[in-house]
Amino acid sequence: MKKKIAIFNLNTYPEISGGSERSCIELAKALNDNGENAAVISLNAFTDGYRNFTYEGVTINKLPLLNLYWPTTKKKRNILLKAVWNIIDIANIPMALSLCIWLKKRKYDVVHTNNIKGASPWVFPMLKLFGFRVVHTTRDFYLLDRGAWYRDLNSEHNTFKLKLERLNKLWCSSFVDCVVFNSEYMQKYHTACGFFKKTEKKVIYNGFNPDVYSNKQKNNAQIKAFGYIGRLSPEKGLDLLFDNFVKFEPNAYKLIIAGATRDDFIAAFPEREDILKGRDDIDFIGIVNNITFYDKVDCVIVPSKYNEPFGRVAMEAIFMGKSVIVSEKGGLPEQIFPGVNGVVCANEDYFTAMKKITKNSKYNFETNAGQPDLTRFTLEFSAKEYLSAFNRG
Repeated sequence: MKKKIAIFNLNTYPEISGGSERSCIELAKALNDNGENAAVISLNAFTDGYRNFTYEGVTINKLPLLNLYWPTTKKKRNILLKAVWNIIDIANIPMALSLCIWLKKRKYDVVHTNNIKGASPWVFPMLKLFGFRVVHTTRDFYLLDRGAWYRDLNSEHNTFKLKLERLNKLWCSSFVDCVVFNSEYMQKYHTACGFFKKTEKKVIYNGFNPDVYSNKQKNNAQIKAFGYIGRLSPEKGLDLLFDNFVKFEPNAYKLIIAGATRDDFIAAFPEREDILKGRDDIDFIGIVNNITFYDKVDCVIVPSKYNEPFGRVAMEAIFMGKSVIVSEKGGLPEQIFPGVNGVVCANEDYFTAMKKITKNSKYNFETNAGQPDLTRFTLEFSAKEYLSAFNRG
């Protein structure tokens, strides 16, 4: 008998601000296409109440967040309001209870949690109290501590202060039946911090549908255009990429930046305005469809300064047949087959990495090492692995 699956994430369509929103919808769609019964459950602002609609064939339900404000808007909040919001989020039992009652009334069997901010860590013991099988995917460092996004894996993770900060989350996470890490890095990091000692564990990479990238090109021509797509937030490292790119002689190559305008960049990095004025080889194309962006570039660069749990952009580019340069942070290096589809940049030296790529025009799946096996990164493989996790117990 098939189980009814609820895929929970703080946010979802139409407010898609990161990879978790897309990953949850795509997983639900893949499961349903294979005859399963999966829906995406998320929260929204309290004033928006309960919402129910269908997107790309996936049922989406939104419940009102029981907290002081909706956390994903760009509206600035004062320090006191933020502090109170976060205190409530330590153990938002009313929200967790409301979610569990809603799920139980609709006879769900399995709850797959992702980004649990808003529902709080107490969603785990509450879900178990209501009899659900709980599968959790660590798509971020929410369960750890505030410094985990930047702290090196080999650093000291278990000082008294850090243990105290994580104590509530550590206890709550013990109620998870199966934990899924979306990279080996995430498994190592959570294990190092003492999480999920007795919990069933799996590593399942984010899944991608190769058919979406049907216009991919095996680009054997010399690299002419590098590309960046993403937010301008400091942790994404666009400033590092810019500083390294301008070491090239003007017009030797192009740098195409998607996700922001020229004015956006200057507002974020005003100290680089004078340098930018002297370069006409850097193009800002604003917010565009990701496929449109990939078609314009030969090599995609992901220069993250923080520990990316996975990093969808890199694998999307790889499926498009593009060369890729990634930061050595987090789970990004796990997507790279060195000498086959890209380079892992060491010590933030993207200039050297770009030069290395340009000297090898056959990085795009055409080296003697052969084409890499991307099966474990496909949506079909990912859905089957998740279904296995959902059906145990």
